[in-house]
Amino acid sequence: MARCSGRVSDDSIRTWRVTAQVRFPTEIPTPAGGGMPDRLDPQSRVPTQAHHVNGVLVRLRPIDSKELPGMPIEVRWSWGAVTLDVLAESSHEEIERGMNSLEAAMESLSFQFQAALKLDSLEALDVSPPVAEGDEREMELYPIGIGYPLRRYRAASVPLTGVVTERVPDLGLAMADLNDQQRAALDWYLKSLGALHQMDQFIFLWIAAEILWTLSEVSVEAPYRGSCGHEVRACPTCSRPTTRQVRGQSIQRFFVEAFGIDEKTARELWRARQVMHGAARFDSNLIERLDQLSHTLRALVNAGLKVALGLSGQGPPLVAADQASVASHMSLGGMRRVDAQDL
Repeated sequence: MARCSGRVSDDSIRTWRVTAQVRFPTEIPTPAGGGMPDRLDPQSRVPTQAHHVNGVLVRLRPIDSKELPGMPIEVRWSWGAVTLDVLAESSHEEIERGMNSLEAAMESLSFQFQAALKLDSLEALDVSPPVAEGDEREMELYPIGIGYPLRRYRAASVPLTGVVTERVPDLGLAMADLNDQQRAALDWYLKSLGALHQMDQFIFLWIAAEILWTLSEVSVEAPYRGSCGHEVRACPTCSRPTTRQVRGQSIQRFFVEAFGIDEKTARELWRARQVMHGAARFDSNLIERLDQLSHTLRALVNAGLKVALGLSGQGPPLVAADQASVASHMSLGGMRRVDAQDL
């Protein structure tokens, strides 16, 4: 758990102040008797508050337009700052350690505003004491226009290698012979190609992969197992076998047998699927692997659709499970002066 800031004897541990700039929905006051307002005069709904979230003091305040020179005034949005302090050796480590509290605060605010609030910018500034206005301090900045992605809004990674297509497409490639399930798999696959967020892409690809499994004959069956862990091989009343299909093991075997995925990766894909039903945590460990797992799913779904379309497995479009890709966010590091608003 991240710790609140304070003076420490270890010089390698510094106090970093993380400040996120966020756009919040505004309110346009209406007449007391109802009806349309006389003029559009948006009011900020951002309070000045401080509250401990996951053991870290998180502060919220409205941002005056003078703090954001050059930014256009938007009727629907007003700016606010969410700030917290934690102790760490580096700004990058500090941001990672503080994200649990920041994520939790943003979840609460998003639900209350009924809006998908995002971190439009994020800065980590070294404010280790003693500190005064005008001091030059180290900082790391995810600027406005790039921002810092909350885990649920992490952008889908962009593959640099591993995808090979025909240089000139063939309009004659017909989709009419696909059955309803194959077409459904194709629909979800194409939807994944346009997904903006990594989690969305993974979910769309998983749906496509699971549809392809239903078209196969791969099945793993086992006796009924109770919540206590014991197997019940036959009904105690009629003696009929309780053997039934085990969905998770069946899909994993399908991945291994039909597409050559190794068993470890197949198990990891199945575990990642559990986040869709709340049976696994949607945490940073999953996020760090989600792009590679999505590449693997994309490769096997692409291969399955090519079989359905009667295309050669050796010809394009080819998608490799192991791809080099880049994330679409970046930070800037350097030094800046501490101003009064930082203290």
